[in-house]
Amino acid sequence: MRDEYYQTLTLMKTLTSVLLLFALAIPVLAQEAADETDFVKAAETAVSENDLETASYYWARAIELNSNDASLFYRAGTTLTHLGDYVGARYNFVRASELSSDYRGCHQEIADTYAGEENYASAVYHYRIMVTRYPTSPTSNLRLAKALKAAGESEEAKYYFARAAELNPTDAEAQVGIGAVLSEQKKYEDAEFHFAKAVEGGSDLPYSFTAMAHSYLSSGDTKTAESYFRLALSHDGSYGDAYYGLGLVALDRSDKDAAKYNLILAVQNDPGHAKAFYQLGQLNEADKKYSDAKYAYEQYLNLRPNANNAENVTKTISALAEK
Repeated sequence: MRDEYYQTLTLMKTLTSVLLLFALAIPVLAQEAADETDFVKAAETAVSENDLETASYYWARAIELNSNDASLFYRAGTTLTHLGDYVGARYNFVRASELSSDYRGCHQEIADTYAGEENYASAVYHYRIMVTRYPTSPTSNLRLAKALKAAGESEEAKYYFARAAELNPTDAEAQVGIGAVLSEQKKYEDAEFHFAKAVEGGSDLPYSFTAMAHSYLSSGDTKTAESYFRLALSHDGSYGDAYYGLGLVALDRSDKDAAKYNLILAVQNDPGHAKAFYQLGQLNEADKKYSDAKYAYEQYLNLRPNANNAENVTKTISALAEK
């Protein structure tokens, strides 16, 4: 009887475990049976919570169930752009444009992916199409101007910055862009005029002051640059790019400790600041702090997996791992 009791008890435990596993499997099975709408709602919820990895998964699941809906490809592309997966984003934007004339080539979105990869020649090509299509759009003119400046076409960039400012006089970015080009051309008084106009707008003072500072830094005027970086921080003490700028000022003065201090503040306040991570990698590598350097380079690649120097940085990480 004792053996039969334990056999019965063991059998009951086994059956209970099976039933529990079945109960747990029901939500999974239900999810597998979900229709496109369920996945779209799940993706929208994930986007609202800024959980973009999860959102991209649900967009993909929705597309599996309805691969003829252009809007799903477009929304997936937008999510992937924010994740920094520019190749994946481009694929989705192209599919959206192929499926529906409503998206008309998605040139602006495709251009944004190329700009994210720092492939400015391709970005300029697509932004030009948008400006041709929408010549009175301040956004299209501004994005073309920024890509042209990044591509080294400063004079033409100034024209489109001015066009964007004409179409939207309160746009601080357009005024700062004009000022940045004029600073490069060493026309500092004219540059100051446009920087002042950006500040007068008051829409984004930390950005305006930091952009001014970067312009002065590129011209070699580190003293004025430093004053504007600090002015930006007086308006927003958590503005990561201003700390990054102070790090560059310190590097210019060969003050490695101050540089590292400010670059650390930059990434603490702006974890998406790829350039600050890269500079930290270089500083730590030079100081033979290989583990810290490796970590910083890895963060840089996570943020810019398709950067022009990605291959070299990957090799550096491998070399550091062996030290």
